[in-house]
Amino acid sequence: MNPVPFCETHQLAYELVNYGQAQGYECTECRKEAEESHTVAWLDRKPVQMTKDEYREHMRKYSRETAHMSFVVYKHPDYQALQAAGDEIIPWLLRDMLDPNWHCDACHGQGYEFAPGWEQEWVKDKVYLPRSTGNPCPKCKGKGNICSWACMHLLFEKTRARGDAPEIEEWMRGRHDALTKLWRKWGEQRGYLPAVPDEPGALAKIGRAILGVFRLWAS
Repeated sequence: MNPVPFCETHQLAYELVNYGQAQGYECTECRKEAEESHTVAWLDRKPVQMTKDEYREHMRKYSRETAHMSFVVYKHPDYQALQAAGDEIIPWLLRDMLDPNWHCDACHGQGYEFAPGWEQEWVKDKVYLPRSTGNPCPKCKGKGNICSWACMHLLFEKTRARGDAPEIEEWMRGRHDALTKLWRKWGEQRGYLPAVPDEPGALAKIGRAILGVFRLWAS
């Protein structure tokens, strides 16, 4: 792998986790931090059984608190909790990764219903979060925010540990759509997701259009 000439936003740690390669890094500190914090140490941990409610709480909190970040924050306590969980979270990660409603504008990622009059309180003092009614947000049903990049990183780590991670080609690196399709296909092949027919390519669409015109003319 070619050396990465900078370490802004822990780019090096990102590369290391995605591809399992520690060679060629010019920033020793980033490489050491990545290896010690999660890439190596977590492999030896015994998985912790996690319920779906616990998973949702950790994913919601991590996604909300790192929404302004342009990289995955591996040392966040909620990310590490998800990292330590067992394979039971794999189907939840896949579904979250594919969910187009990754942000709830009703609760702003909090996951709970705001108390009446919260807008006026928020205008006066934006330091504290709006008060909760004690109920889940009626729009997102308590889901809050989802970080799809974190989902993909966690999926790679867990599947790499058990030896069935999909092959990530060089051109896919950093391409959200390509990686999403790759993980979707992986999930379908292993029964985690229902099979979805592949969308026909551009040439197939043109061919169908021509055939449709020909049939119309022939009739």
